[in-house]
Amino acid sequence: MSSRGCEQPQIGLSCASASAGKNCLKAHRSQLYQRLVISGKSHLEIALLYGGLAMIGGCLAYAVASRIPFAIPAAGAGVAGMFCGLWRWTLAVERRAAIRN
Repeated sequence: MSSRGCEQPQIGLSCASASAGKNCLKAHRSQLYQRLVISGKSHLEIALLYGGLAMIGGCLAYAVASRIPFAIPAAGAGVAGMFCGLWRWTLAVERRAAIRN
């Protein structure tokens, strides 16, 4: 384990936190989950969303492992689309929360 707290950087804002010397394995406000909770989303909503994304990711991984034609580019596009969609939704939730407050 590195002196910063984690060997592999996480995607998104957690990379910046890890390079800033924060332990990326501990909860902090720059993780999308924490940002959604702070913006007013319930733990259940976020857990269901993350579970759904994990199921989609599992289906994409199965397609790649089964060597289905065009599965690798489809999986790459699917993962990128899920990441971008989650990021955009997080920003929209934060904007709505800022307007309410």
